[in-house]
Amino acid sequence: MKETTILIADRDEHTLQALSSRLREEGYKVDTCREGKKAWHLIQTRQPHLILAELELPGMNGMDLLEGIRQHLPDTAVILTTAQGSIRNAVQAMKLGATDYLTKPVNLREVVKQASSLLDGAAMTPPHAGAPSGDGRGFAPSETVVGTSASMREIFELVPRVARSGSNILITGETGTGKELVARAIHRAGYSPQAPLVTIDCAAIPENLLESELFGYARGAFTSADRSKAGQIEQAHGGTLFLDEIGEMPLFLQKKMLRFLQEKAFVRVGDTRLRRVDLRIIAATNKDLEAEISRGAWREDLYYRLDVIRIDVPPLRRRKEDIPSLVEAFLEKYAPRCNTAVRGVSQEAMDLLTGYDWPGNVRELENVIERAVVLACGDAVTPSCLPERLTADKSGNTEGAGANGCNLPEMERALLQQALRRTQGNQSAAARELGISRKRLRTKMGRHGMLNNSSA
Repeated sequence: MKETTILIADRDEHTLQALSSRLREEGYKVDTCREGKKAWHLIQTRQPHLILAELELPGMNGMDLLEGIRQHLPDTAVILTTAQGSIRNAVQAMKLGATDYLTKPVNLREVVKQASSLLDGAAMTPPHAGAPSGDGRGFAPSETVVGTSASMREIFELVPRVARSGSNILITGETGTGKELVARAIHRAGYSPQAPLVTIDCAAIPENLLESELFGYARGAFTSADRSKAGQIEQAHGGTLFLDEIGEMPLFLQKKMLRFLQEKAFVRVGDTRLRRVDLRIIAATNKDLEAEISRGAWREDLYYRLDVIRIDVPPLRRRKEDIPSLVEAFLEKYAPRCNTAVRGVSQEAMDLLTGYDWPGNVRELENVIERAVVLACGDAVTPSCLPERLTADKSGNTEGAGANGCNLPEMERALLQQALRRTQGNQSAAARELGISRKRLRTKMGRHGMLNNSSA
């Protein structure tokens, strides 16, 4: 028997039972509660060795608990869990000293592995050991990255971990998926607010100017160089250099970039002095760099230098369950700016939004919601506020099918089934994933004849 105590604080009874039963099987003593103030009382009186606390606890939320724990029990391991995953919350949790951050539904095997690692003396870096401190602030609304899909939960959990390292990171994904926002999240989680984040778009700068923009130049390096100028690499010293659309970097410059990555030193254009910098490289691309290597347009050695840690941001059509959360975030962003009373989206409009394939990804969705907020006449976005490409099916009709030709009732049923499978039939958790109330979830389930096939 392990002489250790674990406290689990979670609103959901099903989660409490599943976690506590599994951890007790491993021989741990487990206390449970469903309210923040009760959790704080147990923390003070029992002083558990490990705390698993839900971020959205009533009375005293997980962030408040974490701050109190770090003040009074700084060595206690704390894992925060949430059903409303966002990079903003993950970054803030890690900055406040959380040992880890997991999105729900939690993987029981992962929790047991974490508990064993933390409580049985396995080697593990203490929270933020040696990492720069930050201000704990999250993103502004314009920088929101949200989602409850499995693929996004993996990213939310990965960002705080990779932020602690100095390794190069390659972010891949289609245009408009949010690659730059992920890069900003990594930077903010790993550096203080004063550390620079320098972004350079390799596709927006002509080839003959990109080298001098990156590495700078000496006076007299070319006709118009009447003074020396530091490049973006020097300006990123002590922080992060984000190379967006790096797949557009010309071959002649890839060789110089490779040497810089190997030596962390470079020479300005037209100069002879070797300069050294300390920074992290994050690169992003919507191209298949392995295919570019095969056709001779990209250096294989540079690719492997950049691809130390890979983060793939999925297209929106592969994570449609995130659409309600994204819509809510964009409404919060644009309703105040446009000075409108819009606070939500009608069910008919949401059906159209989730039935569309979004070739422009999250960026296209944001533009559609901004347009809808401007055009809305009441307090909710309706189908009349949406572009025609969303409201018309292939035959030109505007009812009964999404823009990709799928039947909306069938799509709704599929989304309900997916959410219930991911939450093991827990309707409260499924409702939170879908961004609706449990009552509305049961209404929809009844409409599709699903109430007899799922647990209450």
